[in-house]
Amino acid sequence: MHHFKNVMIFGVSGGLGNALLERILKIDSVERVYAGARSVFSHASPKVTPFLFDYDDEGKIKQVIEVAAMQRPLDLILVATGILKEGNSVVPERNLKELEWEKLLNYFHINSVGPMLVAKHAIPKLNNKKTSIFAAMSSRISCVSDNQMAGWYGYRASKAALNMMIKCAAIEAAQNNQKAAVIGLHPGGVDTAFSKPYQENAVQGGLFTPTYAAGKLMDVLGGVCANDSGRVLAWDGKEIEA
Repeated sequence: MHHFKNVMIFGVSGGLGNALLERILKIDSVERVYAGARSVFSHASPKVTPFLFDYDDEGKIKQVIEVAAMQRPLDLILVATGILKEGNSVVPERNLKELEWEKLLNYFHINSVGPMLVAKHAIPKLNNKKTSIFAAMSSRISCVSDNQMAGWYGYRASKAALNMMIKCAAIEAAQNNQKAAVIGLHPGGVDTAFSKPYQENAVQGGLFTPTYAAGKLMDVLGGVCANDSGRVLAWDGKEIEA
């Protein structure tokens, strides 16, 4: 396990993001966790500094990252945001007939562009003295070669786009920071509000609790090094191919 000291998480109001926050707070080396959400929240731990962010406000994203890295570089940056279904306005497409411009834009806005705006400002703030990590939540169904089913066009494509941008950012980051790893993470099926509408399709016993998923992801992160940069790793440590 790496000795993370200065950590930043985007998306702590979600089930997985909150579980990651709680898991990280159990790491003895951690001194400060900047925990971001889109609505006001608080936390009892004195190690936690809450902040608000919105993917529509890049200036705010830049500002909070600069504050977090003001006194020491960032050791770990996690982006735990994502959208699959949002009311009746954003619903995974079952076929081509259901493709809509606004829905597709929403998927890419939250699942691809938003995390990479964080990467844009956060990767230059990563620690260059020891292993440091930027990780964004991806998904196994973003794998083009493994796709055996139709549907979910926007979600699949937006996560695949995220994977490509992670790869690009990893190559660029290595030019300036040989200690940095820029990766995607697949948490598996997690029992959260994110997956709730589609849990009936899950294999019995196939859903992880947020706490379990967070623990597995932190185990993976504990073994990540700069040589892993550009990869998408699943909860079991195995690479997800493009």
